[in-house]
Amino acid sequence: MMKRNLFRKILVFIVIGLFIGVGVFSIHGIKSSFYDRLDQEQTIGRTGWFYNNYYVGFAQSFKPTLDILSRVNIKFCKDYEILVNEIDGTIHLTIRNSLYGNDLTLKSISDNKITTSSLPDWIEFDFLDIDVIPGETYYIVCNWEGSQWGPKIGVSQTNNYLDGESWIKTNGGNWITNSEKDLAFKTYGYNSTDPFPDLDYIGSIGWNDIKPGNEVTDDIIIINVGDPGSALSWEIESYPNWGIWTFNPSNGDDLTPEDGPLIVEVNVVAPEETNLVFTGQIKVINKEKENDYEIIPISLTTSKSKSRTIFSLFFQFLEDHPHLFPMLRQKLGL
Repeated sequence: MMKRNLFRKILVFIVIGLFIGVGVFSIHGIKSSFYDRLDQEQTIGRTGWFYNNYYVGFAQSFKPTLDILSRVNIKFCKDYEILVNEIDGTIHLTIRNSLYGNDLTLKSISDNKITTSSLPDWIEFDFLDIDVIPGETYYIVCNWEGSQWGPKIGVSQTNNYLDGESWIKTNGGNWITNSEKDLAFKTYGYNSTDPFPDLDYIGSIGWNDIKPGNEVTDDIIIINVGDPGSALSWEIESYPNWGIWTFNPSNGDDLTPEDGPLIVEVNVVAPEETNLVFTGQIKVINKEKENDYEIIPISLTTSKSKSRTIFSLFFQFLEDHPHLFPMLRQKLGL
């Protein structure tokens, strides 16, 4: 574990050094020509729903925290095409403030941009930026125009996104809600009053096949990307409510661009539930600028069995009761 973390830290310093070495390129340009950031998301979507003659549209409600919405990612695939019929058509993605209301913006993509696979993958819809009201409910609407059978859209099997829900549109034009599932989606945006941040980060965290109750560790990198000589005060404002979390450090002051990256060690004790996927996010904020923050996606998958099986518990019982079952203890060499 120590060697892996050391290698990651060295690699991060090398990458950042390369960016700094290109003197004509602003660090803001790493993301895009203007600054946008991840706002809302639900990333689980290995299964999904198909477009067909009955299901002609899918939607997801969400609540932005930024006042400009710039793009959306949705998971799609064409696994039906592998086994049955060719898929040919277009997905029209719109944003609405009411399911039956007008489109606030529109982006269409051809099916040839969607992978022919059994697992949905991310497709980006980069539309003209629109003004939204933070905290209000909006809808990502994905309609299909084309062949009888269309792509599959990624859907979670549980209600992972608590600020919205999924919807299915029937060929009669009615929207039916499914509050127990969510589409796999990401929204991006920025604040109109202050689009360029001082705070930035590198890294994402995902742990797989972790034994329930075990502790795992990873790193995130905090960077001041503001003007030379500026001082950043930051802190971890929130993190998932599952597991037991610790951060080292959890806050800091006077981080300058010249200081380079600051490594934050993230530790969590995995939940006790077996064979489950836990998702969430860490929110890091600039303490002196409320609209300057970063959302870091987190996922953890627990293994199918707990670290202590029935056999290990039985051996522990024998050790705790040395006078019981003497013949069995002799056979087992205890």
